[in-house]
Amino acid sequence: RAARCFGECADWRAAQGLSELSSAALCAPLRECDKGLEYAAEVEAVLSSVYCPKLLDAHDLQGRPVVYVQLGHLDLSAANRRAVTLEMLLRRHVATLEKILRAVHASPAGPLRGHLLIHDLHGCTLTKFVRSRALYRALLDIDQKFYPELLGKLVCVRAPRLAVWAFEQVKPFIDPRTAAKIELHTGAAPHEALAAYLPFHRLPVELRS
Repeated sequence: RAARCFGECADWRAAQGLSELSSAALCAPLRECDKGLEYAAEVEAVLSSVYCPKLLDAHDLQGRPVVYVQLGHLDLSAANRRAVTLEMLLRRHVATLEKILRAVHASPAGPLRGHLLIHDLHGCTLTKFVRSRALYRALLDIDQKFYPELLGKLVCVRAPRLAVWAFEQVKPFIDPRTAAKIELHTGAAPHEALAAYLPFHRLPVELRS
């Protein structure tokens, strides 16, 4: 099974135009083919406003890289109307994962600890979730099939109450080991929810209030 999964991953990376995975590649600077596509300025502006994960210049208390994602702007239908497609968003996600992969490999915690992922759900609504459900499922599929051990912990903060319902909708598609790494906070202030992982001064400015 492991050999089959490795072969499928290698085939997928080749189809995506990504470099082969090796210790040398993970230690080297990100190649152009792994950075993702760039689009016209107006499309890039929309793409960045919809989905723009940030690899923070800091590690968490366990020495893991930290990635911050604001999901409140993510609305696939609205993005489509502004010339941003599902494929563009997925390609941008893969480019982000390639950056994270190299950051994890070089982190003090080592590659087996993965990274800390912070999902900021402020601004998420039921309408946006329903419109973007295909995207969420596709993102999850990529993460679990081709980057299965990259996630160390996922902490969802500023979650509206509907997030509990939304999580139940996607939970059947989540591997149990991945589900065990997820925390969903609907009431606590972000800095309180993240206190066990990041000191206050390392939080993104959006989460310090």
